Amino acid sequence: MKTTHLLIVLNLLIYAAMVGVTGGAEFRNFSTGTLLEFGALDVQLVRQGEAFRLVTAMFMHLTPLHLAMNMLALWQGGAGLEPRYGRGRFVALYVVAGLAGWAATLAWHWREVFLSAGASGAISGLIGAGVVAGHLAGGAEGVKLRDSMIRWAITVLVFGLAVGADNAAHAGGFVAGCAIAWLLDRGGARAAPRVSSAGVGLESIFLIGLVGGGFGLAGRAHQRDTAIEEAVRRGVEHGTAGRVEQAAAEYRKALALDPKNVVAHFDLGLSLLRLKDYPGAIAEARAAIALDGKMADAYYVLAFALDASGDRAGADDALKKYLELGGKLDAADGGARD
Repeated sequence: MKTTHLLIVLNLLIYAAMVGVTGGAEFRNFSTGTLLEFGALDVQLVRQGEAFRLVTAMFMHLTPLHLAMNMLALWQGGAGLEPRYGRGRFVALYVVAGLAGWAATLAWHWREVFLSAGASGAISGLIGAGVVAGHLAGGAEGVKLRDSMIRWAITVLVFGLAVGADNAAHAGGFVAGCAIAWLLDRGGARAAPRVSSAGVGLESIFLIGLVGGGFGLAGRAHQRDTAIEEAVRRGVEHGTAGRVEQAAAEYRKALALDPKNVVAHFDLGLSLLRLKDYPGAIAEARAAIALDGKMADAYYVLAFALDASGDRAGADDALKKYLELGGKLDAADGGARD
C-alpha cells in the first residue's frame, strides 16, 4: 500500500469517527466541543501541556469540503513525491511539515484563544516540496510537477484568504516543505531510489502508531476533563445544599486531576472560607489568582480570609484589587456583588 493512500484512509477514518460520535448531526460542520474532544489544536490547551494535539489536529477536518480539498491535494502531491523520495522520507516530509505548520500557528496565536484543525500544514509542505523538487529536477517531468504544485499553492492561498483559514499553518508547512526538498534534492540528485509500494513498511506502522497514540491521549484527556467537570458540578450541588465539607472534597478531587483548574481552586477556597479554614482559603485564593489574575471574586475571598486571619493590610490590598477589577460592595452588608 502506498503511504499516500494510507494517509488518505487515516484522514477519512477520523472524519467518519467524528461523524459517528455525533450521530451524523455535525456532518457538515463540527462543533467546538466535538473538535476539542477529538484533539483539535487549541493554543491555550497546548500551552497547558496537551502536546498530543499537534498530531491529532493534523488528521482532523472541519467540513466535507475541507476534507475533500486536502485529500485531493494529498493524492496529487503524493503521486509525484512518494516515488521520488521513497515511503520513509515521504512520511518524514509530511509529518515534519505538519508540525512546522502548527509551530507557526502557535507562534502567531500564542496569546490568543485560537482553535484549528486540518492537514493543510502538512499538505502545504508537500506543495512546497513539489515546487522545489520539480524545479531542481528540470526536464518535462520536473516542470510538470513544479507547475502542478504551484497551481495548488495558489489555490491554497486564495481559499485560505477567502474563508479565513489558518494561513500561519499553511505558510509554516510550505516553508518547511521547501527547505526539506532543497536538502534532499540539492544538486538535482534524487534522494532515494524508487521503491515498491507493495506490503506494509515501517513507515506505515509508524504512521498508524502515531495516529493511534495521539488519539488515545486525546481520549484520555477527554475522560479526565469529563471527570473534572463532574466533580466540580457535584461540588456546586453540595455547596448549594449546605454540605460544605462534601463540596470541598469534590473540589479536591477535581484538583487532583487538574492542579491548574482555576474554577476548582476558587470554589475550594470559598468552601474553606465557609469552614473557617482561613490558611487553606488564602492558599486556594492565591492559587486561583496565580492562574487568572483578573478573577475578581478570588481577590474577595482572599481579602475576607486575610482579614479573618488578622492581616488587615493584606486584606485591604486584596479588596482594593477586587474593586479595581469591577467587584462591588453592598453598602448594607458588605457582601460582594459582581
